[in-house]
Amino acid sequence: MGSCLQAQEELSELQDPWQIGLVYSLDELRPLSTFTVDHFHWIDYTEDQTNLSIGMSIMRKVHPMWSLRSGLVYSQRDVSGVYSCDFCDPTGEVFTLPIRYLSIPVLIRYQIPLHKFSVYAETGVSTAFFLGISKRNPPIIGSKAPGSAMIESISGLGLTFRISDRISTMLGYQYTQTLTHLDRSYGFDWKFRFHGIQAGISSRLGK
Repeated sequence: MGSCLQAQEELSELQDPWQIGLVYSLDELRPLSTFTVDHFHWIDYTEDQTNLSIGMSIMRKVHPMWSLRSGLVYSQRDVSGVYSCDFCDPTGEVFTLPIRYLSIPVLIRYQIPLHKFSVYAETGVSTAFFLGISKRNPPIIGSKAPGSAMIESISGLGLTFRISDRISTMLGYQYTQTLTHLDRSYGFDWKFRFHGIQAGISSRLGK
């Protein structure tokens, strides 16, 4: 009986394979190196920062256990550090540099159904577009123009729970690491990695 119900659910999901949802993530940011702003200015990284991401997710099931996922994610990437330059008097003052991104991930997910629960693993890449810095502190950094982008690798594990035939929730872990630097034409030479805890809710589309 249980196998029959599960088969009916899988058939229904393949007939209506699209899901749309909202995802929220708390991310611990860890820069991989000193942040070089240009040849004369840099930021000495001082501590990890907890940031957040929020976005819309869209997923298409292509097989009872395989899905493709994409979406649009807004992220804050605040970094704390000591600003230094070749012609400045050192102050040792620590400040937070508030950086913002808009990302488009493309992931493949493998999911093992366990009645109402499912365990999943996913991997893929994301293109992160630099939106800018929300305040000019210090001024030389805030003057840099937005518009550059970088590629990130993403991998994650998680658990989903089906509330109803159409609604599901999820909780998972995601690791993200940049593969390319921000466009160096703007003077930036930054790379990041993130450890994120994600929570979300999704709805299956269709009748």
